[in-house]
Amino acid sequence: MQQFFSRITEFLMPTHKDENPKWFYRFGRLIIGLTLLLLPFTYDIKVPEVAGDPRWYLMQFSSGLLLLLWVVARFQSKRPFDTLWPLTGWFAFGLTIWTMVSLIDGLSMFRSWFFFKHFMGYVGLFSFMYILRHHLWYRHICWLLVIPIAFNTLLATLQFFDIRDAMLNFIPFWQHIGFFDEWRASFPQSAPPAGTFANKNLLASWLVLLTPLTMWFMLTSRTRVLQALSALLFALAGMALMYTRSRASWVAIIFMIVFMAGWFALNPVHRKLLVERVKPALLGWFAAAIALVIASAQFTSPLRGVHSVDKSVAEQFSSLIVTDSERSKKDFGPRIAYNLNGLHIVKDHWFNGVGVGAFHAIYPQYHDAQMETPHHGYNIAARPQRAHNDLMQAFIELGVPGGVLMLLIAFSMPWMAWQLSRDEHAEKLGLLPVFLTTGIAGLCVNAMLDFPLQMPTAPGTLWALMGMMTGLFVLYHPGALHGPKTPLQMPRVVYGITALLALVAFVGITADNLARRTAAKDLKIAMSLTMSGIFNDHTLNYITRSVELYPYNQRALEFKSVIYSNYRGSRQLSRDTIKQAVLAGLKEDPYAANNLVNLAGIYFKEAQQYQSLGQPEKAKPLLNEMRKIVDELYVIGPKNPHTWGVAGLMALTEQKYKTAIANFNKALELDPTYTPAIGGRNLAQAKLSGGAYVFENTDAKNPGKVRIPLEQLLPQLQQQLKQQAQQ
Repeated sequence: MQQFFSRITEFLMPTHKDENPKWFYRFGRLIIGLTLLLLPFTYDIKVPEVAGDPRWYLMQFSSGLLLLLWVVARFQSKRPFDTLWPLTGWFAFGLTIWTMVSLIDGLSMFRSWFFFKHFMGYVGLFSFMYILRHHLWYRHICWLLVIPIAFNTLLATLQFFDIRDAMLNFIPFWQHIGFFDEWRASFPQSAPPAGTFANKNLLASWLVLLTPLTMWFMLTSRTRVLQALSALLFALAGMALMYTRSRASWVAIIFMIVFMAGWFALNPVHRKLLVERVKPALLGWFAAAIALVIASAQFTSPLRGVHSVDKSVAEQFSSLIVTDSERSKKDFGPRIAYNLNGLHIVKDHWFNGVGVGAFHAIYPQYHDAQMETPHHGYNIAARPQRAHNDLMQAFIELGVPGGVLMLLIAFSMPWMAWQLSRDEHAEKLGLLPVFLTTGIAGLCVNAMLDFPLQMPTAPGTLWALMGMMTGLFVLYHPGALHGPKTPLQMPRVVYGITALLALVAFVGITADNLARRTAAKDLKIAMSLTMSGIFNDHTLNYITRSVELYPYNQRALEFKSVIYSNYRGSRQLSRDTIKQAVLAGLKEDPYAANNLVNLAGIYFKEAQQYQSLGQPEKAKPLLNEMRKIVDELYVIGPKNPHTWGVAGLMALTEQKYKTAIANFNKALELDPTYTPAIGGRNLAQAKLSGGAYVFENTDAKNPGKVRIPLEQLLPQLQQQLKQQAQQ
């Protein structure tokens, strides 16, 4: 038993003789190893993010703990502070500073704070993967990264074929050991098959990053058991990539094949190492794995109409070269629009961007800057959360300097890998840099076609692998460091103060994450009820409690404003209470069309009340505020009937009946069934003619015409408008 624990200790936390203090290097390597092993499994069904919150929190906790331990270790060792770093380290440091700069006038501070914490978790993994560099430990870390492929691909296979326990009852005793249903229930899917990732594209991008490491293990494993295991992992990853039908990941795989072929063709040192390791047994394992992948490509899912999994591989692949204009517009139109319109955002916010995480908030202003975004890609109820091009989103949110720094970090990876083949250490180091670089490059290509870097697992793993590449480079090129060459001898009191600050930051961020997670449980229920059109007391209580527990969640504020505006329960909400909820949502999301429509409705009611009391001077400023909202809606929603419905109501209140009719007609051009515009136009026409308003009853059981007094019609129109503005 003692020998077993000794081997586990040596596997998870090996140390060099000259490392001091040893406890820091042991515990640091253990923390990173366990974090990367657990990252693909960490999931919280009770929160609304897509496989998001707990994985982000895990990385932030680990990075904060590592920072705290590092400061304590520096305090204990009394060693001077080394200010020499490789270029990639300085690029990462610069990107960290620039991400802070983006927060100065960020569009949505709460949202930016949320994503800034994630970024600090990534940079923490990168930094300590470099600081704790150790060649043998790096190999062990790679095993910890690829082992979860087995669980995720098995789960994805069950999801793809819709396998449940009930389908396996023909197996003797299965009813006593079945557990597939529990697995499926623990990892609900927004886009199956996705393993523990909820979205199949996120699973596919993670596999793109790690599949080259399974190939590297096939080449370098010294025992048949490990070679067979790595071949199995390679086959499972390839099969799952077929099942996901993820076109962006397929393009990335094709790029990786071309990249690797070109690398070995141009690099004689690595080509020689590859040829030396290719043996008949290896070719047999590789052929068997490829055969399994090809066989898996013949299957389609029994699920129907679920994110293309019922299409064949050939059908899905052919959609990359679309000839049908309607199909092309549906599949790729929104993504093309996000990118073209994103260029205009970069042009207007080129210096420090709009703030990390703020793409969702800024896009409404630019939805048709270069190309009109198709309705299914942008409308009042469905704004894009992400640009579907992570590089473009980096330039939008961080400005040109931040985007350039990200490019420099990415391009430094193949540069370092190439340099590692140009000295006497190349044979000792082997092919790891090639396969690391291939996976990193593949994910970067994938990220330019989708959004894998907007969720935690792939970017967390990516930053860890980039830290590993940087560490390998410095291990074999210790002179490739830049910065002040004189170490800083910091007074012990400085380390003490720094340790205290690190402890405060660690405790504060951990407490912040726990509070957000607790509040998010209520938010998820409120979101589900809202999306089902339920605005009763339960919905109100859940969203109110969520915001009280954690008032800094921009998404909670957004749903609170929607729920308060459309509440139809037993409580009496004052108009001022509703207004404050809407204004709070707009403060963090100023171009949310649905909230602007609801706010316009509130101003309309108040102005109407003052006019009925014979106080037009008090109604005038409210109408001015309503006019500002209409002007904003003209920009962010000119193709939305709500925009013209609000404009029509404002014109009615101002007794500009011809203008009101024109606005309502425009709304009906966009949506002939838009009820407020039908009633509003008839009212305006009745006002112009001086006659009574006649409502055309379309009920088949009670046909005919119904007369409604004019004084009752405006409130009815406003209520109809408010109901149709809800998400």
